[in-house]
Amino acid sequence: MSETKNNTKILYPVDIYARSKGICEQVRIFARAFDAEILVAYATPAISKFKEWELPEGFPEKFCMAALESAKNKMAGYVAENFPGMKARGCILTGSPAEEIVRKAKDAACDMIIMARQCSMVNRILVGAVVAKVVRHAGTIPVITIGLNGPDYENHRIGS
Repeated sequence: MSETKNNTKILYPVDIYARSKGICEQVRIFARAFDAEILVAYATPAISKFKEWELPEGFPEKFCMAALESAKNKMAGYVAENFPGMKARGCILTGSPAEEIVRKAKDAACDMIIMARQCSMVNRILVGAVVAKVVRHAGTIPVITIGLNGPDYENHRIGS
């Protein structure tokens, strides 16, 4: 009889520049329960987003390349700090956050997406739209949203 191998994958989209330890703990709990690999994802804008602006020659490319390099460095530290000893890896997505999150979940054959849902008014307007779009377009992939209250979220900003 052949042994069945569990290949459960969780996609965990994050903002690596403002993060919450609370949601990381929930992701760790799910990953342990399902013996799952965690794919931590951060979406950064595509260069094309800046093309329509009147900027100095080469600025969008240089800016986006610097942002991408910074994101890669932050991601490595984020994964190491928040998921030590676990099957976890980071990836940087380029483009519209909601579209790229859904695309990555489907391409990587993820079994679920776990996202933070910020509860402040500003975050609800800016970030809530991403969560809503992911929920709406994830298809058959379950999306678990975990609410964060302002103080829990704000107290874990990088550098504080």
